[in-house]
Amino acid sequence: MNKVFNELFEAWKEEQNNESNESCEKTFPKNDGQIPTIETFRNSFSADGFLSDKFNGVLFILKESNTCKDKPEGEYNDTFWFKENTKKEISGEKTDGSWNTYHTNMKWYLQEIFGEKTNYYECAYMNLNKRGGYGECDDIQLSNYINKYSDLIKEQIKIINPKYIFCCGQGKISSVYELVHSIIKECVPDSQIYNCRHLSYRFGNKIYENK
Repeated sequence: MNKVFNELFEAWKEEQNNESNESCEKTFPKNDGQIPTIETFRNSFSADGFLSDKFNGVLFILKESNTCKDKPEGEYNDTFWFKENTKKEISGEKTDGSWNTYHTNMKWYLQEIFGEKTNYYECAYMNLNKRGGYGECDDIQLSNYINKYSDLIKEQIKIINPKYIFCCGQGKISSVYELVHSIIKECVPDSQIYNCRHLSYRFGNKIYENK
């Protein structure tokens, strides 16, 4: 499966690298109305996918990683932040503080829906915008990215082939659920979809009623 993802991600990077400057201005993340430097950020890429060799049929979808916080010029090392910290937690190593919030909330959602012990490290995890972004997502820019790279997003969801999907993240304009619902129904029409708060949310988890 890693080979399949590698091939998909290489195609994704190539398409990003060939994106025109005019298009990048519409798909890049924004911070205070400004986008990163196009030539250095164009092919930034944050990897994601399965958290382990076992898969329990559960996929968590988020908007974008907070790449620009520490790496304003982008991510170029195929870093899968959530999986790396998952491995550290399992082996007893020190994990990233923000990751602890993410995985605690992930476990809450699993418990809330399945009512039994479900291993979070047997889930899959993906961000829609593979370039990454800032702490606060610009939903208009993200929507443009999703439209531009919809075929690749669809392909990744098909590869994962989940039975249950948690769409995590609300927004001033659009939630993850609203942004990706039609894509999910096209890729895996029989999957169960949940509209949730972001995994980094610190003030109470919530599963919203689907519209």
